[in-house]
Amino acid sequence: VQQMVADQKLALEITDAARDLIAVEGYDPAFGARPLKRAMQNLLLNPLSSAVIEGGFVEGDHVIVDREAGEDRLGFKRAGSVAAVAD
Repeated sequence: VQQMVADQKLALEITDAARDLIAVEGYDPAFGARPLKRAMQNLLLNPLSSAVIEGGFVEGDHVIVDREAGEDRLGFKRAGSVAAVAD
């Protein structure tokens, strides 16, 4: 995910609360890693992609991903611009 975001010239910071939500939503020992991948897609990648497409974030932005208070979803906010994003 970090590399995909870096390809768009964005920096991504995922809080521990966001990681915990993805882990909890994606945990199912009966199905292996498939539910984790689906949780990442539904909670992180799809909403972030939509935000980028809609112009919510632009090249050089530093995006912080955090769990919405009291919700089972992630929120995205701009922390500022970064001087350079690794290619």
